[in-house]
Amino acid sequence: MRQKNFASSGGNEAFGYIQFTNYYGITPDMSLQWYALPYLFSGDKTVTHPRADRFSDSYPYDNPDFYFLQFRSNLVYRWEYKPGSVLYLVWSQGRAVQGNEAVPQNDYLVKVSYAWIF
Repeated sequence: MRQKNFASSGGNEAFGYIQFTNYYGITPDMSLQWYALPYLFSGDKTVTHPRADRFSDSYPYDNPDFYFLQFRSNLVYRWEYKPGSVLYLVWSQGRAVQGNEAVPQNDYLVKVSYAWIF
């Protein structure tokens, strides 16, 4: 587990993420890798009109505060079926939570490379 970033950009804002990585070598030519990235963004904002005469002149937003939580993960299967030639199978999932909903988005990828060795 590696912590990548956690910071505050001033005021009442906070953002941060941590990266988890797990690697499993099945054989010298096959491996399984998992990456997980949870993100957190939150803030207490006052939205001010950029051309206002006074700082207190703000946009008419009811609640400019925000809270956003997202989780991304990738599962990668790698197989070197011939020296220099590789097959990748990837499953990527992202979940974003805003309010009470967390809808997953799944993406799949297949990549094949073939090395012409003379």
